[in-house]
This record gives sequence, structure tokens and C-alpha cells, in this order.
Amino acid sequence: MTASKTKTAAVQTVDASGVVDNTAVRRAWPLPKRLGWHFAHYWQHWVMALPAMVFVFVFAYIPMYGIQLAFRDFVPSKGLTGGRWVGLKYFNQFFTSPMFSKVMINTIKISLGTLVLGFIAPI
Repeated sequence: MTASKTKTAAVQTVDASGVVDNTAVRRAWPLPKRLGWHFAHYWQHWVMALPAMVFVFVFAYIPMYGIQLAFRDFVPSKGLTGGRWVGLKYFNQFFTSPMFSKVMINTIKISLGTLVLGFIAPI
């Protein structure tokens, strides 16, 4: 006799002593039933995680809608999506600008200064 048998169409894994492997049975369930079981048993964890998920959604994902402004000729009276699509025009303008190297060097200096004064110095 093998270590596991299958009974009926429900796919129950039974060992030699007749004990049903509940994990294998749950894996055989259709997805909606598995999700329902999961949320019924672990709802406290989801309620605890919900404020963090809402916070990330509100402050990290919703603002991404505005990233399209970098690729549009923005006209305030037409709103966020009203301007003409210009593609990488402004990126090309920035990278080919004669001020590009100076702006990047100043940005790096400010970042390093903030790192030193805001992290290392207080320690």
C-alpha cells in the first residue's frame, strides 16, 4: 500500500494511518474558495495591515498620476491631461543644457551635505 491514496474527486491525501492531509485538500480547492478560507481565518492580519496599505496607496501611487506632466506641454487651464503630448522633449532639453553639469554637481553636493549633517553628525 502506498503512503498516500486519493479518495473520490475531492483529492484527499491520506497517509498509511488514515490521517487526511488538510493542506493538500485546501490546495485542491478552487481559488475563490481558498481566498474565502484565507480571509475568514486571517482577517485580523488584513485589518492590521490595511492602514499601511491605504497610506502607501494614497501617498505613493496616487501621486504617480502626475508624472505624466514631464511628458506634456502643460497648460494650467486644461488640467493635468489637457496639454499636448511632447514625449522626451523636456528631458532632452535638460540633458543638453549648458547648465546640466553645474546643476548635477550642486545636487550631489547638497545631497552629501544633507547626509553628513543629517545622519552622521547627530550620531
